[in-house]
Formats: sequence, structure tokens, C-alpha cells
Amino acid sequence: MLHNLKQHSHWIITAGILGILIVVAALVLANSNIYLKNIGTSTLQNNAIINSVAVSGQGKVFGTPDMVTLSVTISETRDTSGAALSAVNTKIDQILGAVSAANILREDVSTSGLSVYPEYDYSGNSRRLLGQRATQSLQIKVKGVDSKATKATQLIDSLSVISNIELGGISFDIEDKAALLNKARELAIANAKDKATALAGYAGVRLLSPISISESTSGGVTPPMYNERLAAADSTGTSTQLPTGQLELTVDVSVLWGIE
Repeated sequence: MLHNLKQHSHWIITAGILGILIVVAALVLANSNIYLKNIGTSTLQNNAIINSVAVSGQGKVFGTPDMVTLSVTISETRDTSGAALSAVNTKIDQILGAVSAANILREDVSTSGLSVYPEYDYSGNSRRLLGQRATQSLQIKVKGVDSKATKATQLIDSLSVISNIELGGISFDIEDKAALLNKARELAIANAKDKATALAGYAGVRLLSPISISESTSGGVTPPMYNERLAAADSTGTSTQLPTGQLELTVDVSVLWGIE
């Protein structure tokens, strides 16, 4: 009988100790703000684990370009470097004259490349010096163009009468893209939220506020190419055609949303 009482007392004491340990553990977990349920990815914030879900979103808008950038390259060979540079400068004066006639500001014309080097003839068994070649490239920004880039085509027509120059690298842009990019951001965030809401619904959790947001932007059109041979067609009296099309601007976002 005494043995049974001692055994019964031992179990009572053991159960009491286990109960105390469970209560202490629960208090520790409660005070540390640790979630036992962990759905999706987790991040640490203020020493607390925040459940989260990561999604991406994209916003795409279109706008009509109002700016054309084109490159003009002049290359001349003479007996000396000075003579070659002088010949290039003569062509640049003609180009700048056409730019001024098109009401384009001088500040919108910049040099993008300049080189002077000896040019050789390798057609025989030996190398023969032909002279010094000077090459200079100008970048011209034509702002305030319409959907047909009329202002730019008029400049191209004027430049096409200058011999031995190359027109190329034409690209379209929008001078002030802020409003379009903001609209694309709005669409991208809405797209990301739709995805996150759907995922939260499928998982049976509630969507909270974003924890982090990152973005990247892109946009552009494939530029047409011009050179002297193409521009020479303007001598027939036909004006250059340069449709601008639409410029596509895209914003991609990566958003980490909290869930519970």
C-alpha cells in the first residue's frame, strides 16, 4: 500500500513539472513574438519572423516619341593630319549651318567621336601609305518632333546634299517620360497585388502590407539606319520618310508582401 502511494505521488510530481515547463515555454514563445505557423518565405523584422510571399508585376505603357537623335560621321583622307582635319571641319561647318537652319540649338549638337590615323593600301605585297584619315562623329538631338518626325526629316534632307558624310544610328525617345513611367509603375504594382492576393487566397492566408519593393525600367524601339547612299535618294525631290511609331516603356517590380 505504501509503495503504491509513493508511486502515485511520483507521477503527480512528474506531471506537475511537465505542466510548469509547458507554461514556461509558452510564455517564452509569446514574449518573443515568434509565429509557429510559417507559410511561404520568411523575413526577420524587429527580431520577429514575418511570413511573406514574393511576387513580380509588370506595367507597360506606350507613348509617341517627341525627340529624334541621329549621328553624322565625316571622314576625310589627306596627305597630312592637319589637312585631313581641315577638310573635316569644312564639312562640320556645312552640317552646323543645316542645323541652325532647322532651328536646332547648338547645345543639342555634340561630338561623340574623333580619330586621326594613317591609312594604308594593302592590295599589293607591301603596305603603301595613302595619307592621314581624320574621322569625327556628331550626335544631333532634334526635339519637339511630331508623329512623322517632320523636323528631323527636313534636317536629313538638308544634310543629304553634303557629299561624303554618313548618317546613322537614328533613335527615338520621349524627352519627359516621368508621367508615363509613373503610370507604368501604377500598373506594375496593381499587377503584383493581383498575383499576391490570388496566392494568399489559394493558401488560405491574409495579405498584409508590402515589406519591400524593387523596380527596373526598360523601353525603346529598334532604330532605322541611314547612310549617305540612302540619303542620296532625296536628290530626286522626294522627302525623307521617318515614321516614329510608338515608344514602349516597361516597369518591372518585385514585391515582398507580408501574410498571416
